Amino acid sequence: MKKLRGKFGLALASYGVISACIVGEVGLAYALKAFIWAPDWTALPLIRLSAVAVLCVVTLWSMYTTAAVFEKRAITSWWQPASASDVSDLSWDDVYKLVAFDRKLDPLGVEARVRWKWWILALPIQISFQLALCSVALSLFDLLQNPRPRAFLLEGSSVMGDKALAKPLAAVIANPAAYLVLVVGLATIFFTLRQIRAKVRADSRQAWILKARELLGEVIASVDAHKIALAANDAKKAEKLWNKLNPKRLELELMLNPSEKDHRLLMYLIQHFSVWRTPGVAAQDAEILKEIIAETTPEPKRLLEWHGILLTPDRSALVSYILRLSHVVLKREWERVKRIQ
Repeated sequence: MKKLRGKFGLALASYGVISACIVGEVGLAYALKAFIWAPDWTALPLIRLSAVAVLCVVTLWSMYTTAAVFEKRAITSWWQPASASDVSDLSWDDVYKLVAFDRKLDPLGVEARVRWKWWILALPIQISFQLALCSVALSLFDLLQNPRPRAFLLEGSSVMGDKALAKPLAAVIANPAAYLVLVVGLATIFFTLRQIRAKVRADSRQAWILKARELLGEVIASVDAHKIALAANDAKKAEKLWNKLNPKRLELELMLNPSEKDHRLLMYLIQHFSVWRTPGVAAQDAEILKEIIAETTPEPKRLLEWHGILLTPDRSALVSYILRLSHVVLKREWERVKRIQ
């Protein structure tokens, strides 16, 4: 019920912003006497009234869609903790919440929480978009009321001079089809190139997701098999498994992005998991990662909890951390694919 109230309140706030923008824009137009508020619709009334109806529907849909984008960004997802504003903007504390096996910190528990602070901070941007949509809609409404070009453009004025835009604009109006075809053609080329680019990037990320998922499964399974072979004193089999495991581990690490915190932690956990081949040897990234986390984690308690993950002696817990973090990394990459498409 609390989650529903949060979403309902966010939707109500969004509708309030839309209503305020419409009232404000129309009120300003009325105060400036920008329109003839009792237009004559006798010429082509059905076509013009239908166009006004379509314009109203499209404008309201556009404003609702814009508000929905900000609503979606303001609602926490399981792969995106409350303090993150973007899929690539995770703090170390966010990563800890995603990895730690703690009911209070489990991301599923904050799935529908509304980030009011982020929504309020993004309010000026949202209002700017909404006002721009209202302005475009009112301009189109003005043209529907009086589709004829304004007199000062064709006849000139004391401000613009006798040689205003009369002749050039009259030439355009005389043959608008050619300009319309040009605009449509350019728009088609632009959106086609965008679609091709988006498809290439989406296909590339999907291939990355499939390959990373395959390598993660193989690495974890191979390390377990290697452990079993060592326990059975089968050195030959253990060496064979390690020779198969190591190239895949290196390939997986090279696929990850060390500049993203969840990727970096996954790289470290895989290294820590793999070096158990030689007990007592620390992963090469351990000290660097611990220092970086310590610099950005002021709470001593949380730093101690981090050490519990980074230096865990429990092999099964380490596998669980790797699997949990792998889900986070793959899910975030899939969200990026959906945003590109």
